[in-house]
Amino acid sequence: MSQEELEHALRDLPNTGTLIKRRPYREVWRIHIGDRAHYLKFYPRKGIRLKRLFRGDPALREFLRLQWLQKAGIPAPRATAILKGFRIGDQIGDAVILEAIEPSTPLDVLLNDAELHDQCLTDRRHIASQVIEIVRSLSRANLTHTDLHLGNFLVKEDGSVHLIDAYALRRGPVRLKDILLLAHSASRYATRTEIVRAWRSLAPPDTPLPTNNSVSQRLWKKMARRSTADNAYFSRVAASNWTGHAYQQSKFAYPWSTLSQHRFASADLESAWSRLLDQINNRQLPYLKQSDSGDVLTADLDIAGTLFPVVVKIPRRKQWHRYLTDPFRGDRALRAWTRAWELIARDIPTAWPLMVLRRTALGYPLESAIVFERVDGIPLAHVPLNDLLIPVRDTLFRRVGRLLRRLDDTGYYHRDAKSDNVMIDRANRPLLVDLDGIRSLTFGRWSLPRMLASMKLHKQYTPADSFSLCKGYAPNAPVHAEAEASP
Repeated sequence: MSQEELEHALRDLPNTGTLIKRRPYREVWRIHIGDRAHYLKFYPRKGIRLKRLFRGDPALREFLRLQWLQKAGIPAPRATAILKGFRIGDQIGDAVILEAIEPSTPLDVLLNDAELHDQCLTDRRHIASQVIEIVRSLSRANLTHTDLHLGNFLVKEDGSVHLIDAYALRRGPVRLKDILLLAHSASRYATRTEIVRAWRSLAPPDTPLPTNNSVSQRLWKKMARRSTADNAYFSRVAASNWTGHAYQQSKFAYPWSTLSQHRFASADLESAWSRLLDQINNRQLPYLKQSDSGDVLTADLDIAGTLFPVVVKIPRRKQWHRYLTDPFRGDRALRAWTRAWELIARDIPTAWPLMVLRRTALGYPLESAIVFERVDGIPLAHVPLNDLLIPVRDTLFRRVGRLLRRLDDTGYYHRDAKSDNVMIDRANRPLLVDLDGIRSLTFGRWSLPRMLASMKLHKQYTPADSFSLCKGYAPNAPVHAEAEASP
């Protein structure tokens, strides 16, 4: 890299480079210097003088920490230059230039793409072993990374794994909460065996695998709070005297939801709600359910020219005390919205929530409605079990059992986990619906008993199905001889 090539690339960065990420505290640009790609991390000085006074120059800190990784022999980007007083437009700050590790893909993106296309990485075990070895190398070098998630690992085409974002490096041994953060990030994609193998390699000897990840609990609550705020993923909407919250985009798509794979503008969602409200008021939508507790309607929602099948739930106050408690604890629609995002944060499949709105008078909620994605499937209560092949039938009930176990393991249970409230989609995946019954887990209350009781009403349900359901819920539970001999 010659000085002339560097000056040419930096002289007019907005035109010669590509902006990859922009945050108030940092910008990441991709540039070409000569015939090689580099990344420039720019740290504006505006508004962070007090932080710089205590922590120092962030660009210099990144530069020095990348050198720590090189000395420890840990695969990472190589820093080539540091720029003091660098200017982009009207902003002045400091920057560090790194050699690009290309072609490569962030590990979380690689795993998410494989999940969406129902594929399995052929070198999955090799990649996992490299991630474990990188963390062990950090510990041997008396270093720790306080932001150990899968997005900070790059996987090259040859299968080698590199650690990035050295700003999070600290002196000292790897802490338990850093390992728990990595476990939380990997929990969506890793099997139980992979989690246990990594824990035994990274955690202190004789440390039991925690049944309750405190880091996960904190991050789940953070995502639930985000769903009722105005940010990059959710927005506040207002249309036709109704106000509420709407989904805009997800960092990663989910294979069981079509809506999660799209990005929406708040203006388009507000227009869509106005049209949907006119259809509801003019009784142009078919009803799926009508009762004293509320109405459930189905519609094809037009958002920016694209039709999405949705379900609209309009709850009513069945008990008189709800007129007093709803203004304080939130109406049923808002509680269902929050519960749905708490489940999605836990990677529990459910009908994807799109919007929640309410009409108020002097702050008092008069009406509310919530819009979900319509699941393309049928309730478990109506699945023709005798039409399924035996392996498919066994897999179905084991998946339902695992879904309920996943819910219970994360601190909730479904007190109304009946077969009507579990939808089976076209890929034979179970999804939870009707989230009014979601409650915090208390001693002696689990989701499985309600499911077992409701399945007895299915005329094609057999003891073998019950065994598969229980084995999915508790795969390591001892099996009695009578259960093994059941047909």
